[in-house]
Order: sequence, then C-alpha cells, then structure tokens
Amino acid sequence: MGSRVRRLLASVLSAPWRKEAASGRRMARPWGGDPAGGSRSAAPGAGWQTPHDLAQREAFSPLFDAIGKVMDECAEAEGIPDDVSPVVTGAWSNIESPGDYVRFHMHPWSVFSGVYYLKCDDRSGDIFLVDPRPGAGALYWPTNEVAERGAINFEPRPGLLLLFPSWLEHYTDPNGSEEERVCISFNTHFGKGSGQAQQWDLT
Repeated sequence: MGSRVRRLLASVLSAPWRKEAASGRRMARPWGGDPAGGSRSAAPGAGWQTPHDLAQREAFSPLFDAIGKVMDECAEAEGIPDDVSPVVTGAWSNIESPGDYVRFHMHPWSVFSGVYYLKCDDRSGDIFLVDPRPGAGALYWPTNEVAERGAINFEPRPGLLLLFPSWLEHYTDPNGSEEERVCISFNTHFGKGSGQAQQWDLT
C-alpha cells in the first residue's frame, strides 16, 4: 500500500463521522441529508457512507487534483471543448464490513463517476459494470466474456482508480474478506472556466 493510500485511508477511518455512522442511522440520500455526519443504510447487507463533501476537505486535495487531471484527459478524448471541464460535484467514502455489498444502481445527474480503492484484498468483492444493451447476453460468444455474462468485473486493489459513465449501472459482490472494504466514490458534471468551474447545485 502506497503512502498516499495510507494517508487517505487514515483520514477516512479516523474522522469524527465514523462513530456517528456506525451508530446505525439511516443513510442520507446522495443529494441531501445531514452534511455533518456519515450514515448507515437501513438495507440489509449495505455498509455506510461518509458525508458527500470529501472533495472540499483539505486532506483529500491531492487525490482530487490527480483525479481532475485524469478527467481532463477523458474530456479531451471525448472531444469536449477546452473551456468545459468535468468538476467533482460530490465525493464520499463507502465502507463495507464483511458480508456487506453495494446494490445495483447508477448515478443520476452526473456525467462521469468513479471509485478509488483504499483498503481491500482479493476477497473484498469485485465491482461489476453492467452492459446496458437490451439482449446483449442473448448470444454466446466464447471470446467475449462481457457478452456472455452481461457485465464486466474488476477486482479491487489499493490505489486502483476506475472511471465510467454515470449512467452505467453497477454493483459489487459481498465483501468476503475479514476486513472492511474502503473506497472513495465521486460524481462529476461539466463546468466552465479554469479555476472557476461551476459547481452545479444538484440539491
């Protein structure tokens, strides 16, 4: 585990919201709720989340500076004009205890979403990105694993960053490790102006 990952993990696990989140409160909606503390989902098997303001916290600035550069490369590859850049509209940490998992979902009101893994091992549970094409799995093609299963999976490892379109539905396997799985998730939208990018108010 690299030094950056260790520092970020320590920032997540030592923060005051951890105690509040572990108390069993319902999970706030991603676009609302109490911004002061994390919260636990009422759904069986779900973990808990920190507040969605990690991108505004100093401890996470190096991470989101690096993510911003990657997002600019993605925007350029997609032919997005130079004066329009993706900006982070929300970022939070997901913490799944052994047996916890992330349910099938997507991220509305966003353009690109991503996940950065801080703590996991080879038993922590893969993330699956689902093929959105109707009937994509109807034809078996032995060289195309995605078409066969209707999804592509990635095994998490500390320091892994995954980016994907926000409309792409995804989920995770249950955490089969004896340790927590910890990652940082985020959403982006488009803003204009260098250094003065519009933070879209999606509340």
